[in-house]
Amino acid sequence: MKKIPVITPIAIFFQESYQELKKIAWPKRKDVANMTIIVVLTMLIGAILVGALDFGLLAVIKKIIAR
Repeated sequence: MKKIPVITPIAIFFQESYQELKKIAWPKRKDVANMTIIVVLTMLIGAILVGALDFGLLAVIKKIIAR
């Protein structure tokens, strides 16, 4: 039985992975910038909403406890 060196399957894996990466249609720089802005704005809006909800619920709980 012929013994296959361990390095051969690993090398083949990386060669095939590199070939697959060449096939990817990468987004343009402007598209990435626009998507990044959308993500940041969405996160800020979400953080503001959660903060407002937290502030409101805290006020309600303080009024309940103060009775």
